[in-house]
Amino acid sequence: MEKELLKYYCESIYELFSVPIVLFRKDSGEMELNIDLFDLDTFSLNESGLTDFYSAKSLFNVQEMVSYYISDDDIAFGCVSDIHSNYSLYIGPCLLSDLTEKLMNAMMRRSNSPFSKNPEKYYDTLHSYLSRLPRLSQERFMMLLKFTNTFVNHTEIDEKDFSVSSFSRKTLTKRKKEEILHNETDKIDLAIEVSDNLFVLITNGDSQKLSDYWLSLKDNNPFLQSDSRSSLDQIRQAKNTFIRFISHLEDRMRSPTLSTLVLKNICDEYIEKAENIVSVQQLDPIYLDSMKRFADLIRKEKLNIASDHPILHKALEYIHDHIYENLSSQDIADALNFSRGYLSDIFNKNMNCSIPDYIAKEKIEIAKNLLQNTDTSIIDISDYLSFSSQSYFQNVFRKYTSMTPKQYRRKTSG
Repeated sequence: MEKELLKYYCESIYELFSVPIVLFRKDSGEMELNIDLFDLDTFSLNESGLTDFYSAKSLFNVQEMVSYYISDDDIAFGCVSDIHSNYSLYIGPCLLSDLTEKLMNAMMRRSNSPFSKNPEKYYDTLHSYLSRLPRLSQERFMMLLKFTNTFVNHTEIDEKDFSVSSFSRKTLTKRKKEEILHNETDKIDLAIEVSDNLFVLITNGDSQKLSDYWLSLKDNNPFLQSDSRSSLDQIRQAKNTFIRFISHLEDRMRSPTLSTLVLKNICDEYIEKAENIVSVQQLDPIYLDSMKRFADLIRKEKLNIASDHPILHKALEYIHDHIYENLSSQDIADALNFSRGYLSDIFNKNMNCSIPDYIAKEKIEIAKNLLQNTDTSIIDISDYLSFSSQSYFQNVFRKYTSMTPKQYRRKTSG
């Protein structure tokens, strides 16, 4: 059929039914005419818009005379292909049911929806879009496709002979699988990042910051989320994840100053607790408690050097509790109600270094840990440890390691 006659038909159908209709070329999918209720670029969803998501070129087999697709949300699309020319008519979308709140919520949050990642952002726009779609019963929609085919191809075919698009079964399933794989990759990356951050806090012996960080993860905690690809039930998955985590932690913490037997006993104790849980939520406190046990072990080792001197022990305890702050000898002396001179004298005799020197060494040890085990930027590490400037941090770091923070990261990451 001639293009001008097809255009005339499109205009007539729109006048009769107010159904959006597009005339496009089969070979390229390019539009020759768009009679629509709205601009096709109404939505911009990063890589694809709504009309791209349901594009005629990918949705229908244009070798079929009549094909259609009805989404899970009762949005209908149809295609009538002119068997005597290089043109096809793309009819729709139209809504086959009333626009209810339930339908809106289902559409926004369904896993294969292009809106599911940010439903609140697109709710009003989508509602406006859908409210302007024509309402047709499924019977009336099929009748329109049948009537259009009769006009375009001068032949009648029964509704049962229409081609049903496999878009919903194949393409959306493929997209869902790709989405799952992408999400699982994100989870793995997040789990590695979180694991490294936890390890740094544990090996710093900082139980309070460890608790604060763990609680900040809330619903985004990768260790309490299941893998949708696994055949195991969620509880078994969660138990296995915990066992891998704590075993890996035990392995990373081994050092000449820590008893291997003590580390193993802690690990075994919490694995046994994990095996007795009946819900994934019960693992949350087990994770935190086990990590705090390891952190307290590190803290105890750091303070053991002053176990025979109560004043020195209190001073070291205060330093480790406030190591992230801008600490001075006077701050510590004031907190412990001693004179700075008296406290400095005790420190120098027992530690063979000054208080500022000890504080600087401890800060650099934390910085080394962060540089080696996380991607935290150098300026953020400097701020985290309350150095007055990044250049001062680099100078102090070079003093105790004979290399810059950047050189140390490069050396230890290799």
